[in-house]
Amino acid sequence: MNICYDRILLLIFTAGWLSSGFAQQPQVYEAEYRAKAAGLSATAERQLESLGNNWYRLSQTMEVRVLGAKLGEIEESSHFSYVEDRLTPEAYRYQQSGVSRTTEEVSFDWDSGIALSTEDDEQWQLAIGTGTVDKLSFQLVLRQALARNASNDLDINMVDTDEVESHRYQVTGSELVETELGLFDCLRVERIRDPGSERRTTFWLAKNWNMLLIKFEQISGSGSKTELLLEQAVVGGQVVTPLP
Repeated sequence: MNICYDRILLLIFTAGWLSSGFAQQPQVYEAEYRAKAAGLSATAERQLESLGNNWYRLSQTMEVRVLGAKLGEIEESSHFSYVEDRLTPEAYRYQQSGVSRTTEEVSFDWDSGIALSTEDDEQWQLAIGTGTVDKLSFQLVLRQALARNASNDLDINMVDTDEVESHRYQVTGSELVETELGLFDCLRVERIRDPGSERRTTFWLAKNWNMLLIKFEQISGSGSKTELLLEQAVVGGQVVTPLP
């Protein structure tokens, strides 16, 4: 009964950059999704806000209810700057409440090249370099590479509690994805894992909507599946619509 606490559900909502290219600033947006796993369903909301002077806040919430009662909630946010085509995170926060509780925070000190990462009562100092991101803002860097028509493996370094992990992704094809809104023409992207791993992480990004996340699917080592599907979104003031 752990749908609310499978972090990957909240890591890869993607949406809304200007179609003319990433040299320009990201568009603000709002998106809503329906998640399913282990027989439970959840609602998720995501928002990118402009704070002015090239600063942005990306936030999301996810809530699980059973028979009208709230089972758990996750709130996650990333505060970052975007200047000259480069995303630079300043602070990240993750808070989980309900049946299970935990809090994570990351503060980036670029002058010293150190990220201070905490999880509940534990704390780590991690060396960071140019391009290191947090577990929420990494997706924007990934989309940046995809929008530039990258077809090779994509490597991204991110702070993950007590270490800086390198994640690799690869474009594996194109598919039409059906939602309650209709069909979307999507690029399929998969995370590359170690040989022999039974875990799979795949997400589908809408080509005609600046790589907006349409669908996400994760299969665990035990074979259980977690799925995320778009319900509605507004990007730069424009309502997202399917193929005609």
